[in-house]
Amino acid sequence: MAARPPRHPPAERARAQSEDLTIAEPYSMAGYSRANFPHWITQYGTCDTREVVLARGGEDVQRGDQCRAISGTWVSLYDSKVITSASQIDIDHVDPLANAWRSGGTSGRPISAERSPTT
Repeated sequence: MAARPPRHPPAERARAQSEDLTIAEPYSMAGYSRANFPHWITQYGTCDTREVVLARGGEDVQRGDQCRAISGTWVSLYDSKVITSASQIDIDHVDPLANAWRSGGTSGRPISAERSPTT
C-alpha cells in the first residue's frame, strides 16, 4: 500500500498555531549591491544561461542574433498563463537576490553565476 500524504490540520487549528509563531527581525541589508551577484554565464557558443533556460522551457522557440529568443510560447508553472514574449519572463528571481543576501550572502564571498541561488 502506498504512503498517503499527511492531512492538513483544520483551518482553525492552523490559525491558532500561526499566532504562536515568532517573527524574527529581518537581517541587515548593509553592503547589499546587485553587483555582488554576477549575471548570466555563457553556456553554449553565444547562448547564456537565460537563453538556454528559455529554449528548454518553451515551445517552438526561435532564436535570433546572440542566441536571443525572438519568438516562442511558454506556460507559467505558477498560474498556467501563456506567455508569447521572452521579455515578459523573469527566470532568475524566484528567490529575490535581496533574500539571498539576508540568508547568508553577506559572507563576503561574491556569489558566482555557478553558485547563484537563482540559477
